[in-house]
Amino acid sequence: MGYDVRLSAFLVNAIDDMAFLKDENLRYLFVNDANAAFFGRTPEEVTGLTDADLMPPESARACRESDLAALQENRLVIGEETSGNRTFETRKFPVPLGDGRTGVGGFIRDVTEKTGLESQLLQARKMEAVGRLAGGVAHDFNNLLSVVLGYCELLLAEDNLSQRVQSGLDAIHDAGCKARDLTRQLLAFSRRQVLDISVIDVNAVLGGLNNLLRHTLGDDIVLETILHQEPILIRADRSQIEQVLLNLAINSRDAMPEGGILTIESGVSRMESAQETGEAAACCAVIRVSDQGVGMDAETLRNIFEPFFTTKPQEKGTGLGLSTVYGIVKQHGGTITVASHPGQGATFTIHLPLSSEALPVAVKAEPRGEATTSPATIMVVEDEPIVRSLAACILESSGYRVLVTESTEDAVRIAKGYDEAIDLVLTDMVMPGMKGPEVYRAVLKTHQETRVLYMSGYASGVISSHGFSPDAINFIRKPFSVSGLLEKVTEVLKGW
Repeated sequence: MGYDVRLSAFLVNAIDDMAFLKDENLRYLFVNDANAAFFGRTPEEVTGLTDADLMPPESARACRESDLAALQENRLVIGEETSGNRTFETRKFPVPLGDGRTGVGGFIRDVTEKTGLESQLLQARKMEAVGRLAGGVAHDFNNLLSVVLGYCELLLAEDNLSQRVQSGLDAIHDAGCKARDLTRQLLAFSRRQVLDISVIDVNAVLGGLNNLLRHTLGDDIVLETILHQEPILIRADRSQIEQVLLNLAINSRDAMPEGGILTIESGVSRMESAQETGEAAACCAVIRVSDQGVGMDAETLRNIFEPFFTTKPQEKGTGLGLSTVYGIVKQHGGTITVASHPGQGATFTIHLPLSSEALPVAVKAEPRGEATTSPATIMVVEDEPIVRSLAACILESSGYRVLVTESTEDAVRIAKGYDEAIDLVLTDMVMPGMKGPEVYRAVLKTHQETRVLYMSGYASGVISSHGFSPDAINFIRKPFSVSGLLEKVTEVLKGW
C-alpha cells in the first residue's frame, strides 16, 4: 500500500464504516480494517481481488453496477445494497489514480438495524392510522346499529305480529347482531372498545373454554391444555381474552387441514418490557398457543398482524382475526409474539401483566323482576337524534318520565330550570361542546341526588382522560339492547 492512493490508512482504520479504493478494472487497491473484517480476511488478502471473488454473484453484480455508475458518469453515487440479510448504505465516487487512470473509492455503512427500526416505526404508524379510521367508523356505525337493533326489539315485543313480519324482523335482528360483532372486532383492533375489567384467573378461563374449543375444532384436532399449578390472576375483560383464545385456536385449526395437536399452555414468566415502556422486567402471565400446522414463511410473519391480511381463501377469512387479537392484547397492556417456520407449525406467545388483587367474591344478586314502572325522571343527553329518540322511546315505554335534550347546552339549561328531581342522567360520553362527565357535573350543581349512566361505542380512553377508572363508573356499551338498557337503568337507580 503506497501513499500514491491518496488515502491515509491511519485515518480510515479509525472509523467504523467500511472504506475501499479500486482501480479502473474494479480490483481492490485498498480496504480498511472494517471492510476486510466484513470479508473475513486481512487487508493484504483482499488487495488485488474483485467483488466476484469475495461475494455471492448477486451481491457482486449490484456492487459492480454502482461502481461503474460512479466511474462512467464521473459523479458521487449514493445507494443501498444488500448482502445476505444485511443492508448497507453506500457512497461511491471517482478517484484519480495518476497516469490518466481513474479508480473508484467509497464508504459503506451497515444500516440494517436503522432500517429495521424505521420499518417498525412505519408499521406502527400505519397500524395506528388504520386503527383510528376503524375506530371512528365503528363508533359511528354503533349509533346506527343501536337504532336498528333497538327498534327491531321493540317491534318484536308487539302482539299479534304476522308470521311474515315476525320472520322479517328476526332476519333484520340477526343481521344487526352480526354487524355488531364485526364492529366490535374493528374496535378491538383499534384498541378503542370499552373493556369490562375485573380480576380473572387465566386457568379458569382456559378451563371454561375447553368444551367450546373441542366442539369448534372438530374431531381431527386433538386439544391439549396444560395449566400452571397455581392460579394466575390478571385484570382483564374475560370475554375479550376468550375471543383472543378462540381466534388463535381457529387460526391453528385452519393451519392443520389434515388434523394435528393444538396445545394451549398457561404459566408465569418474567418479560423484559424495557423496549416498549422503559420499565424493568416484571412478572407476567403467559399464554402459549402451539400447533403442528403448515407454518409460515418470513414474509407472512412480517404481515401476520396486519388488518385485512390473510392467507386464507376470500370466502374463509376477513383478515381481521389476528389483528383483533393484537389489538385486544395491546389494550390489556400485554404483548404477543409468534414463532414459525414452513412445515413446522406456529407458536403464539402472549404476556399479560399479573394482578396483585384477589379474585372478587361472588355475591348473589337479588331478583330484579320485570322492567320497572317507577315514575323516575331520566334526562337523555345524546347528540345523535336517532339514538336519542330510541333511548327516549325505550324508557317512556317502560314508564319513566323522560327529559329529552337537543344538545349539551340544552341539557344544562333544562336542569337549571327543572324544579322536580332528576333521578338519572343518561348521557353519551363524546359529544360536541361538553363531554358526558362535564354535563353530569353541571346537572349536579342544581340536582345533587342525580345519578349518571354513561353510554358510548368506545370510551375507555375518554373515560380515563376525565379521571375515571373505566370499570368504576356506570356504563353501557353501544349498541345496547332494549332489555340491556332497562336493566342497567334499574341497576343504577337502585344503587346495585
